Amino acid sequence: MNINVPALPFNEKSHVTSTFQGLKLRKDLVAIFLRIVDEQITIVHKLASDKALEDVVAYIESTVGERDCCYVIFDHRFKSDDGILKLQKLFLITYIPPGALVDDKLKYDMQKGKNLLALTKGLEVAISDPAELKRKV
Repeated sequence: MNINVPALPFNEKSHVTSTFQGLKLRKDLVAIFLRIVDEQITIVHKLASDKALEDVVAYIESTVGERDCCYVIFDHRFKSDDGILKLQKLFLITYIPPGALVDDKLKYDMQKGKNLLALTKGLEVAISDPAELKRKV
């Protein structure tokens, strides 16, 4: 059975598109946090460019409820395997905790593929616990 789920619009009052462009151009942000609010994808928080992945984890742990889902578009800065090149890639982090309502789990999982993964060119990390972002491979 194929269910066609329409993409939710971005809430332009929260300036999703222009904020994403600023993140993409590496202006002054390292991450934007998004939630589905009133059937629109809305920015709920931004992290300045002097922040790191640990700050993303801290925000999720301290602010996002244990039943609440969210998306984070994160500008990950790292070095190539040989340590010479400095690289930057945008990643979509989809946070869906085990305690989230089934409707929310489905909504967040389906919506990421509708318009958010295109922004990060398909680079995604799905987590159910913020501590997963602390683990080294």
